[in-house]
Amino acid sequence: KYLSILADPVFHKGTWTYISVPKEHSGWRLMAWRWALGDTKRLVIVNFSDETGGAPVQVADAYGEHGGDLINLQELLTGAYYDRSAQEMRTSGLYCILQPFTAQIFSY
Repeated sequence: KYLSILADPVFHKGTWTYISVPKEHSGWRLMAWRWALGDTKRLVIVNFSDETGGAPVQVADAYGEHGGDLINLQELLTGAYYDRSAQEMRTSGLYCILQPFTAQIFSY
């Protein structure tokens, strides 16, 4: 599954940005990046530790379609869909909780 997701040109030709995750509580366990290529955007969050980690991840380039606030996220590893506020993702962040040694890859 990872190879097919990572084969997307956004990961090879796109612009990537490191996202600083708040380190309070268990947030220090998470690392996050975002990639963009044209209208294609990806958010990757990884828990590199042996315990569950959770923190809000700010996504500075999250904007709803057609000028609205609603943004549709798809978690590519599970296929799950989530509707979130784009403004909330840019300001307070998307709260992510990851089990040990796992990742989430979102299309948005």
